[in-house]
Amino acid sequence: MDRIEVGFGGSALCLDERDLYVSIAGLVMASKPLMELSVDVMSVSEVVGGNAQGPMRTIGLTE
Repeated sequence: MDRIEVGFGGSALCLDERDLYVSIAGLVMASKPLMELSVDVMSVSEVVGGNAQGPMRTIGLTE
């Protein structure tokens, strides 16, 4: 796991030695547990004072 890096401006997991690049948004959308977690994280973010701007909007987890 220490060879996997976050790349493309924080939007993908990258393993250069295998030429593998996986979209974080795609992972979240393909996994029901990750999608539920993202909803919880966004809810907490909005309560704390955010409004789902920045990273959450960037990776496509909000409308």
